[in-house]
Amino acid sequence: MKLTKSLFFILILFITVSCFEKNSNEANEVFELWSGNLPNDIEVRNGKYWRSSHFTYEYIVYLDFQATENWIEKFKKQNSLEIQKSKTVNLPSDAPIWFLPKPGFTFYCPKGFN
Repeated sequence: MKLTKSLFFILILFITVSCFEKNSNEANEVFELWSGNLPNDIEVRNGKYWRSSHFTYEYIVYLDFQATENWIEKFKKQNSLEIQKSKTVNLPSDAPIWFLPKPGFTFYCPKGFN
């Protein structure tokens, strides 16, 4: 009986903890939610974050930040990014206005994704 009560409590706790969505428009907080920390060589200008309220890990993140060349090169290597060949970019309709690319912007995508 004690085991049944414990399992019931854990189930209720799991359900209630996973029922809250997370939203943020605070730039530094958004970067930390996305990456886990905010390095000293990153200047975050804008951010928007949403995480679903259910147990699956779904999120949407938009970031506008300035990073050192070293950080950018390391990020491209870690994520196997290459310059996107297609000039067509389809952004979600709810993308913030500050996220829209400026003329001459270079787009990257995972290798083999072009």
